[in-house]
Amino acid sequence: TDSAADTTVLFFGIAVLYNYTMRTFNANIELFPGKAGWHYVRVPQRLVKDLPVPPKWQFIKVNATVGGTTWKTSLLPYGDGSQFLAIKKDIRKKENLAVDDTITVNFEALLND
Repeated sequence: TDSAADTTVLFFGIAVLYNYTMRTFNANIELFPGKAGWHYVRVPQRLVKDLPVPPKWQFIKVNATVGGTTWKTSLLPYGDGSQFLAIKKDIRKKENLAVDDTITVNFEALLND
């Protein structure tokens, strides 16, 4: 289970009480249809429901880790209200990942970034 102290942060000028915890989940790598389809994993709704989403951009900046690789990226809206994390080619190559692989993802929101 995640545990951390609640902290107040400024989010677009609004004070928000946020629990800074590293969030972890397992997911299968999927591929959007089409010639240039992105590789991605769906982020469980329970892990993002308390994160404030910027109203204009609809993405959440995060530090994500898969295997031994950490990178700064964003959780993106899937269209059905859920979020996904794109797994870029350089990450897949470095970690030897392919569609249908089950991976462990760790991420932490970057609310003041």
